[in-house]
Amino acid sequence: MWPNFITRTSAYALVVTIVAIAGVACGGAQDTFSDDITSQFSPDRENLPAPTMNQGEYVAPRIPPGGYPTFLWEGPMPTQFNESPFSAQLVKEGKILPLEERLPVADDIFVVPLDNEVGIYGGTMRVTASVPGKNDGFTTTGCFRRDADGIGRVTAICKDMKLSEDGRTYTFTLRNGARWSDGYPITMEDFRFAWEDLNLNREYMERLPLTLVNPITGNGPKFEVIDDLNWTLTFDSPMYTLIESKSGAIFSGTKGCNSSPCFYSASHVYKRYHPKYGSEDEIRQLVRFYSRSDWKGVMQKLQQKREFLGVQSKPVPTEFDPDYIYDGDHYAPWPGGYVTTALSDQKNQYDRNHYFMGVDPLGNQLPYMDSVVSFQTESREVAVFRCMAGECDIGGEDLILSEIPLYLASAEKGDYSLEIYRAAAGSDTTVLINQEYNEDQEIGAMMRSKDFRLALSYAWNRSATNETVLAGLGTPQNWTPHPTTPYYPGDEWASKDIEFNPDKARELLANLGFVDANEDGFLDRKDGTGPVELYFEAYDQYYSIIELLQKDWSDVGIKLIIREGGRSYQAAERNKQYFVMSSSSYGDNPWQVAWTRLVPLVKGNQLAPTIGEYYQTGGREGMAPGVNSEFQPAAPADTYPADSSGKLQYLQGLWTQGRVIPQFSDKRIELGKEIYRTVADSKYHIGGLAFTGIFRGIRMRRNNVRNTPKNHFPSGRGGTKEAFYFEDGLDNTTHPGNRSKKYRSVHFLDPAYWD
Repeated sequence: MWPNFITRTSAYALVVTIVAIAGVACGGAQDTFSDDITSQFSPDRENLPAPTMNQGEYVAPRIPPGGYPTFLWEGPMPTQFNESPFSAQLVKEGKILPLEERLPVADDIFVVPLDNEVGIYGGTMRVTASVPGKNDGFTTTGCFRRDADGIGRVTAICKDMKLSEDGRTYTFTLRNGARWSDGYPITMEDFRFAWEDLNLNREYMERLPLTLVNPITGNGPKFEVIDDLNWTLTFDSPMYTLIESKSGAIFSGTKGCNSSPCFYSASHVYKRYHPKYGSEDEIRQLVRFYSRSDWKGVMQKLQQKREFLGVQSKPVPTEFDPDYIYDGDHYAPWPGGYVTTALSDQKNQYDRNHYFMGVDPLGNQLPYMDSVVSFQTESREVAVFRCMAGECDIGGEDLILSEIPLYLASAEKGDYSLEIYRAAAGSDTTVLINQEYNEDQEIGAMMRSKDFRLALSYAWNRSATNETVLAGLGTPQNWTPHPTTPYYPGDEWASKDIEFNPDKARELLANLGFVDANEDGFLDRKDGTGPVELYFEAYDQYYSIIELLQKDWSDVGIKLIIREGGRSYQAAERNKQYFVMSSSSYGDNPWQVAWTRLVPLVKGNQLAPTIGEYYQTGGREGMAPGVNSEFQPAAPADTYPADSSGKLQYLQGLWTQGRVIPQFSDKRIELGKEIYRTVADSKYHIGGLAFTGIFRGIRMRRNNVRNTPKNHFPSGRGGTKEAFYFEDGLDNTTHPGNRSKKYRSVHFLDPAYWD
C-alpha cells in the first residue's frame, strides 16, 4: 500500500502526507487495530461522567502591572493525582495505561503553575486565524522553554539542566517514566539517536547552527550519555549562550531534526528511516516516492512533524525495547499536551495526549481541555470579524493596533477581553538598512553614509506615527531594550538622534552635496539622472507606517515609492533591496538568537547578507575583509568593503566575546550595552517606536477562557496552553450563545486588567 496524501494550499504550502508503507517493505498490515485508533483521542464521546477535580488551596501569584508570571513551579509536589473522565474511560476499556503508569515517577512529574485558578476538564478551544495553527504552538515540547518574560529559562520535558563552573559542560536530566503520546517511554535512546545519528552526523547535518558552535574553535559539542537519565554536551572552551538562546529552546524540543538540530527524537519511529537501522529497500522506495536524492531527504521530510498526524495505526508497546522499531503507517508522536488528529486546508485538530507528563499544582493531569481546533480563514479581515463576533476562543495573529478602538467597541457584545504582550526588545518598527546593497551604486553609497542615515532619522515624525497607526502605545527610540532589562544602555542612547528635526535633516543632506536644481521639491541624484527616488515594500500595519514615512521624507526632498507586499526581506537577503521594516521580539538580549538583525552573523542577514555569511562560515564563504572600490564610501582596509565605518566588524567582535562570558556578569552586561550604544550611534537601524505590541502582541480571549497570562513575551498563543480551561468546563462550540457568568470584558488599558 502506497501513501495516501492530502495537499494543503496554504501560505506555507505544506504537504500533509500520511504514509502507509507497512505493506511495501514490512510484510503487510498485520496486528493492526480492529477499529479506528483515532477513537482513543476523539473527545466526542457520550455518557461520560461529569469531571471531578482534585481540590485544595491554590492561590495564583499576583502579577504587578507590567510584571510577568513564571512557568517555574517552586511549591510542593502533589501527592494525589486525577485524570479527565475521558482518560478514565479509556483506562476502563484497556486502551491506555492507568494514570500512575502514564505519569513519570512522583518526584519527576512536570508541575505547571496556573495564572488564575485550578481548572475543570472538558471542551474544545477554537483558534481562528488567516494562517494555520501548528501543534508546537499549542503544546509543550522543549527540554527547556523560555519563561514568560522571554529572558529566563525553565525546564519542561527535561527535569533539570546545569552548566559547569567553567562554562563548558551542560548536563541535562530526563524525567523518569515520561512517555510519548503513543505510550512508548521517552528514554535516553531518543536523545542519543538525535545527537549521534542526526545532529552530529555530518552526512545528515552538514553544518551546525551558530548556537551549537564553539566561538573559539568553531567545533560543535561532544555528546555523552552519563546514565539512563543524565547526558551532557561539552564544548572545547566556555560557551555560555546555549540555554539563554531562543534557538536553544527550539532545538531542545522535537520541532527540529530536519534542517535544524533537536535534542531528542522518537527513536522507535524515526530509526526506521535511517540506513543504520532501517530497511535499505524501504528507504530506497521512499527516496523515489518523495523525489529525494537519499535517505537524508526522506528523514528530513518525515521529521516535519507539523505535516503529519500523531496517531499510530498499529499497537505500540508501553515497555522500552532497544530493538523495537514501529512498522505501521507513519505518524509523529508528541510529548506535549496535545496530539495532531486532523489536518486539512481549512482546519487542524489537536486532541488530548493522555500520556502528557504534566499536572497542575493539585495533581490534576493536564491538559484541561479535550481538544484545540485551528480554523484558517481566507483573509485577515474574516478572522478578525469572526473573533469579534465571539466565534473564536483565542485570536491574535491577525489583530492590528490601529483597529483597537473597533475591538474595544465590540468587546462586551462579543464577550471577549483584549490582552497585550509587548516585546522588551525595543524594536517594534525599525527601518533596517542593508549595507551591502550596490545594484545602484549611488543609492548604495547613500545607504552606507552615516549622515544620510541620520538625515532619514531626523526627518521621521515618530510621534505622529505613534498616534495615527499605533494607538499611541509606542515609545519613540532607537533599538535599545526596555529599561528594566540588563543590557539597557541608558536614556541618552535610547533617544540619540531620533528627535523630529527636518531642518537638521535638510542641513545634513545639503552638506552631502544634494540639491534641488529644478525646484520640483525633490533632491537630485548626483549622476544627473533624476530625483533621489527610493523604494520601500511593506504590508498590513507596516504599510500604514511607511505611508507616513513617505510624507515625512518628502518634506526634506526624498521621494519614496511604496509597494505593498512582503518580499523585501527576501530581496534584501539577495542584496536586491536596501530598506526592511523590522520588528523583533528577541532583541532584549543580543545573544538570544544568532539570526538577530542587530549584528550580521548568518548568511542572508538583511543588514549585511554576505558579511553575515563570512562570519557564519568562519571565512570560507561570503564577503571577506579587504579593499573593493565598487563600494563607496571606502571602508578601512582591514574590514569588509561594505562596512564603511568598520562598525559591523566591531559588532561581530562584541557578540563573539559575549558568548564566552556568563550571562549576567558585569563584563557581559557591558558588552551588551556597547552593542546597543553602537547600534544607536551608527544608524544602520533607524529606530522607530517600541513596546507597542505590534508584533504578535495583541490577543482576543473569550471571557470564559481562563489561565492565560496577563503579560508574556510576544506570542499570539502565549502561556502554557495545557492549563487553559473553560469556565465551568463549558466550551463555546457545543454551547452556542454561551457567555461568561463570572468575568467581564477587560482590556490592557483598564486598571482592572491587573486585578
